[in-house]
Amino acid sequence: MRAYEMITILSEAFGFPFDAAYRIDRVLAEAGMRAKGKGRNLPEMDRREALTFLIACMAVDKITKADEEVSPWLSARGTVNKDPKSIVPDEWEEPDMPARTKHYLAMERVLVPHKDHNGEVQLIDYLLAVCELLQNEDLRPGQIKFEIELSQMGASCSYKITENDILDDLFFVIDPETQRPIECKNLDTAIRRKCSLSGFGLLEIIKRT
Repeated sequence: MRAYEMITILSEAFGFPFDAAYRIDRVLAEAGMRAKGKGRNLPEMDRREALTFLIACMAVDKITKADEEVSPWLSARGTVNKDPKSIVPDEWEEPDMPARTKHYLAMERVLVPHKDHNGEVQLIDYLLAVCELLQNEDLRPGQIKFEIELSQMGASCSYKITENDILDDLFFVIDPETQRPIECKNLDTAIRRKCSLSGFGLLEIIKRT
């Protein structure tokens, strides 16, 4: 689906003002973060571009600098939640495998190509993997909550494994100088600024890419 059509549909699905969405998309396109075409040769918007647009809508403060502001979030780093008590793959077989183990193994399968030497993965690659699992029905949209906490420069993806069991995979924006997560001050007293999206929002992107 072409960018203009995609932005129109997604802005409505996300409850995000179309004018702001259109301007964000234009800034991302001008910065080379979305493919542009000429004349009638307009490229389809791919899934990575659509997820970049989504993160920009959630995290960008100044639209004219959308490309600069979204870049650190795309490369925010994190690891997949591990439960030492349940992740012993060789000892479990279907249908006795615990729900946590099934979830972990499914995530590992799609994330392995994206991990660095520390076992970490960038947020944009992680969301692409989550979309793949949703598309393959290894995850259900009602299980998922994606959240960006602007005041803490971090993001999380929460999974409702069972009624009383929720896992969180955490990501943090990295300081380019120290290559460590940015340390935020006054977290105990600061006003928390958050944006969140359910798995159904990701499903809107999956349907169209």
